[in-house]
Amino acid sequence: MSPGSWRPELMDDPAVDPEVLADSLDHLAFLTIASGARRAIWKHARALLPRRGPVRIVDVGAGGGDVLRYLRRRLEGRLTLGLGVEPHAATAACASLRCRGLGELRFTRADAAALPLPADSMNLAMINMALHHIEPGARVRALAELARVGGGRVLVTDLTRSILNRLGARLLSATIWRGNPVVRADAPVSVERGFRRSELVELARSAGLRDVRVRGLYGHRLILTAGGGADGP
Repeated sequence: MSPGSWRPELMDDPAVDPEVLADSLDHLAFLTIASGARRAIWKHARALLPRRGPVRIVDVGAGGGDVLRYLRRRLEGRLTLGLGVEPHAATAACASLRCRGLGELRFTRADAAALPLPADSMNLAMINMALHHIEPGARVRALAELARVGGGRVLVTDLTRSILNRLGARLLSATIWRGNPVVRADAPVSVERGFRRSELVELARSAGLRDVRVRGLYGHRLILTAGGGADGP
């Protein structure tokens, strides 16, 4: 993703220590599991994916690739391509290292608003916990691009912006995450950049997404799906 579309946080700093970055990605992966978000992603992804045959998924802002690895396991050999898109070389390299030997998982650098993929080439296009990183003016374009490559089948998860979440992020930053300078600083910022349900719905509609549904997850995240069940591209 180009600097013009991606809002920088400490985790996006090219000079970030690789060990600190890896630890940060581990923190986020654990939070995805502990919050129930990973299981929810699978539940809603499964409803959008074809029931049989090969599957291709793109995950924009894939981080350490933990969601793609999880979906790979759940699809039990059906995933023929899991493409992680990352804006920064360090994060993409870290994800590639963690997925070494899993040939169907690949990582590339690209702009969220100009994915290097043909239209309708993927069964599902996702962006998990990364839409808030994108500059507000580029979010509609990014969602429209996901719909273009995913044949209209889009899954988005992101933070709910609320007073309770703000307090939670500050508490975690002062306790569990205090040893990691990246997550400690970025967590409260990410919550401030999160969304209310109506805002996410409006972005999706402006991007031309169809059959849009937004659900809450335990009050701290939102899950948006667009497009019906698929028989594949």
